[in-house]
Amino acid sequence: MNNMSGEVDYRLTKILLADLRLRETRLNESEVNRALIERFNPPLGFLEEDTPFDQTVEEFSDLITKRMVCGKCGRFFSSRLWHSTSYHNRVYECLSRSKKGQFCGNWHIYEKNFPLEIGAIIWEMMRKRHTVELFVMKSYSLFDEETLGSLYTNLESILNEGLKGFTPEWNGMNYIVSKMVITDTIIETTLSDGTSYKHELIHHRPKEKRK
Repeated sequence: MNNMSGEVDYRLTKILLADLRLRETRLNESEVNRALIERFNPPLGFLEEDTPFDQTVEEFSDLITKRMVCGKCGRFFSSRLWHSTSYHNRVYECLSRSKKGQFCGNWHIYEKNFPLEIGAIIWEMMRKRHTVELFVMKSYSLFDEETLGSLYTNLESILNEGLKGFTPEWNGMNYIVSKMVITDTIIETTLSDGTSYKHELIHHRPKEKRK
């Protein structure tokens, strides 16, 4: 495992742990964190101090979208208010839309839905990188039998249904996402270790009614 792959797996495991805490599992947080620092190869304990945990979901989205590139024309995405409806929602869209006669026709993404899409991308990464299995291998010996029963139930739920919700640990994704290429309803996310994952947008519009 090279250093970049180690950081990716470390960050995904931290997100997994945060989700498990949301589910009120009987985790000893200090013991688990120490185990992860000591047992991941290479040790990545210095990463504990490089992420601000007071980051809001909006600030997180702004950081991630700086890596969003149009798969049709190669321009970057930017955010603006969408006035084609009475919702006045903010969207992320290709910069070609602001160039008269040059719009490439690529899809836009509603800001309100973006955390849901990122959560689905993270979940897919966890499945393909076997994050749950890696976590169990490196930490199962820390837990008693009762805790393990609760832990396995919740890990199975994460594998089958996805993450419970946004947590501050998500902002660690900003450090390991190199680029997100959007082509209509497909987002291809490339990580710092060169691996890439494709995700089809599942939420195209906010679920709201016009006023």
